[in-house]
Amino acid sequence: MKHITILLLCGLISGCSAANTFFDDHENFVNARNSEVGKNFKKVLSSAHYYDYWEGGEHYFNHKKYGVRTLGGEQKEYSFKSGMCEWALVVESAANTVSSWRFVSDREHCTHKQFYEGAW
Repeated sequence: MKHITILLLCGLISGCSAANTFFDDHENFVNARNSEVGKNFKKVLSSAHYYDYWEGGEHYFNHKKYGVRTLGGEQKEYSFKSGMCEWALVVESAANTVSSWRFVSDREHCTHKQFYEGAW
């Protein structure tokens, strides 16, 4: 019974992985960033896996790094890096909300899988 359960779980996980072939990984990345516009910046950082360990500076697995620069009186740009992908979120300081975002690197370097790919 235990072996059957393990085989079923492996099939389910790999099934989700196979479903990723039906989605455009670049478009998924764009949709994920677009969904952050208008949201509270702290909630964005705590809810998306891209921003894990923001407070600590580097993610232990992907070495996600960030930078901050002031754009104008009320805006700051927070830049992030994951692998070769670099992007920036523009945050309205007074309201602490994401007002826009942009690619820093080439779009082709930025992807996001629709479904969890598992440990394999």
